[in-house]
Amino acid sequence: MSENEGDEGIEVPEDSPIIKKLMELDGVGEATALRLYENDYTSYESLSIASAEELSAATGLSVAMCHKIINSAREKLNIQIITADDLEKMVQNRGKITTGSSALDDLLGGGVPVGEVTEFYGEGGSGKTQLAIQLAVNVMLPKEKGGLDGNPFIIDSEKTFNPKRFREVAAAAGLDPDEALKRTRVYVARATDDQMATVEKILMDPDNTIKAWNTKLVVVDSVIGFFRSSKQFQGREHLADRQQKLNRHLHDLTNLADVYNIAVVVTNQIMSRPDVFFGNPNTSAGGNIMMHGPNNRINLRRSKGGLRIAHLVDSSYLPEGEAVFEITPQGIRDPKK
Repeated sequence: MSENEGDEGIEVPEDSPIIKKLMELDGVGEATALRLYENDYTSYESLSIASAEELSAATGLSVAMCHKIINSAREKLNIQIITADDLEKMVQNRGKITTGSSALDDLLGGGVPVGEVTEFYGEGGSGKTQLAIQLAVNVMLPKEKGGLDGNPFIIDSEKTFNPKRFREVAAAAGLDPDEALKRTRVYVARATDDQMATVEKILMDPDNTIKAWNTKLVVVDSVIGFFRSSKQFQGREHLADRQQKLNRHLHDLTNLADVYNIAVVVTNQIMSRPDVFFGNPNTSAGGNIMMHGPNNRINLRRSKGGLRIAHLVDSSYLPEGEAVFEITPQGIRDPKK
């Protein structure tokens, strides 16, 4: 078979910029580009994070051909081995989103970072959704005010997004509430596969999602709800399947943050560990998959006087610590002294 294997006899959409862009990859002719397009591999980014095996299974192309296409896409994106010094500069220049609380920002090294997955977990009423709404508002702020001049995409799996509350927080942040709502994309997921497919859609079609909407923050509230409640995962015999799907979902979210340099925030529920007799028996739901997935993991809990305590439980680069904040009518703020 020729280098452009399987390229004969398939009609290509006339003057398609996506097809033309795909044809710039090594070994990709018109029909191969169309085959990639039909399987939602429409950008260099979506190809760069695929494995040759999964690309082959989706398109019918040989694994060797898929290796060639993926490597070419990575070269186009200038994905390469770099020095630790260059990596340090890249990390230092990454944007951050203010939480509205200087104490919580300090705990997170300056705010919620782009390029990473940040998890907030806690019991009901601990402030997870309030914090998610605050971040969705704050990402729209200019950079000098702690934002990213971007827009949020919220995947709501628990039907907790409240436009009225969003308006209150947006107005307090100095934004036009009507305009802020128009800039915010919300998808109410209805099942595990629906939630996963939404993230996959964003990941595979960045031109019509991330780039078209100027998305700088993706929120999943909550990441674990459907995985715990779905009938398909009831019973210990389905635990392995659930964890494999959850692992794939977190892998997609990690790629979303890393490849497109956006902030990803997930909220999570808690579960009680019966083997803990001293100290806090609560931990995040999802087992070891959730413990190793997010870059930063913060436990939220209630305190006296309506205050909330954020405990940075795990981070690959930040020290463990705590911060106190409160939820006011205006949003997340430092406690009044």
